[in-house]
Amino acid sequence: VIIVATIFVGLLYAFIASIAVGVLPIPEVAGRPLTSVAKEVLPTPVFIFFMVGGAMFALATTLNSTFTWVTKSLLVAIHDGYLPKYLGSVNKRFGTPHWLLLIFYIIGALPIITGMSLDVVAQLGTGISLIVFAFPALAVTQLPKKYPEAYKHSPFKVPYPILVTIAISAIIVLLCQSYLLISDLKLGYIIGTFIYIIISAFIAHFSNKKAHLNISEIQLNSKQIPEKQINFSNNL
Repeated sequence: VIIVATIFVGLLYAFIASIAVGVLPIPEVAGRPLTSVAKEVLPTPVFIFFMVGGAMFALATTLNSTFTWVTKSLLVAIHDGYLPKYLGSVNKRFGTPHWLLLIFYIIGALPIITGMSLDVVAQLGTGISLIVFAFPALAVTQLPKKYPEAYKHSPFKVPYPILVTIAISAIIVLLCQSYLLISDLKLGYIIGTFIYIIISAFIAHFSNKKAHLNISEIQLNSKQIPEKQINFSNNL
């Protein structure tokens, strides 16, 4: 799906670009949105409808898809004990995690309230997310050690030296891209980014200890349950 969609979208963009160049000279459309082309070929009422309607539909479709996945990783973290349980409260009527959605709403509103430019938002968001993506690449190198049987019987098994090489290469690329994005920002944004990363690391560290402690307590309690009660529970 990723390969087919990428090829299809690439061809679609290429066709749109060729149409734009056919309407206006290249210097007038290079690196610019389709606003100038649309204004040239559409009547004013249709142009206004195109601009407003297109933006509204783009936002609506993107927001709907975002609402369905943006809280999922946090819900898993809450379920595993890494974050407070009340944050994962789900609305009984709509089935939505209202507190998590409210937090994301506040985060999304802050740049608008403070007047932060879209370029800064994009650089911060992408720069930090690239750092986050480096952790799964690092975790992949531990799969053969932690889950040797699953690695051994994997239908798509990469030899361990190649696996490590790919993972390290990915980490280097991600960190370099993150540095290029964040280094262009003002000093205040850079300091804020590092503070955010340090606070997140502390929360993850202490939450990890707490989660492991809860697991140990559950295992200890399960050992203290009489064998008859365990058998009865299994039968149920």
